Amino acid sequence: MTDKMQSENPAQPLIGNFSEMPLKELERFISALNALVAQKRAVDVDKRDRFLLRKINQSVLPEQDMERYILLQEKMELENLSDAEYQELLILVDREEKIRNK
Repeated sequence: MTDKMQSENPAQPLIGNFSEMPLKELERFISALNALVAQKRAVDVDKRDRFLLRKINQSVLPEQDMERYILLQEKMELENLSDAEYQELLILVDREEKIRNK
């Protein structure tokens, strides 16, 4: 085998070591490797899920702004919102959209 082929497949030297192994042992070894791969994939998924949840939690207004936003939304639904409050609500909506788009 050429050096180029070995550099393209770093597992090739290891494979040669198993060529004399009995089939049953080789199958058990492969099964153990597959279990290891599955375990590592699960860990990667957990890491990705935690990352995404952290991003989602960062994509909302700070608690004080969110409380004010909810209050102003409720007042708007009751048609009891002053012009100044409406402008404040628009600013909060804009802020939230920018955070979520990020």
